[in-house]
Amino acid sequence: MVKVASIKNIIKDLKPRQQKTMRSHARHHSLKHMRSMATAIKKGRTFGQAHRSAMRSVGKWVVLQQHLHYQKWLIRWDTEREEQVAKKRKRRKVARDKELDLPKKYLSGLKGGKRSARASLIKSMSRLYKSGARIPASMFKSRRK
Repeated sequence: MVKVASIKNIIKDLKPRQQKTMRSHARHHSLKHMRSMATAIKKGRTFGQAHRSAMRSVGKWVVLQQHLHYQKWLIRWDTEREEQVAKKRKRRKVARDKELDLPKKYLSGLKGGKRSARASLIKSMSRLYKSGARIPASMFKSRRK
């Protein structure tokens, strides 16, 4: 990005090896980045340390951090919003048989006497379960028939 000639004055106080590295590095970075790196190297930092600090203070890192902060906030807001919507959502009621007051799916496929027998069996099992009594195996067997 930066022409080598434009950083001549910036790198003149550096050692020859550092100057060479800075020239090749300048192709990929802005003038502001190069200035920041040169001052850090002059203060005694290594090339890698100077590069990292320049990226954080001058480069796209700052913009990236701000963007990531915004994304985290957005994700947090979005999840809170979904939780609020989920709380407001109502569950559909189970379709029930009006005469027998049981869910229709328990009695599907049955007609007449078998249907009413199954309903009374389910109700009696429910009463036993709610009272905490033992449900006999014969009741389960008769329900499966």
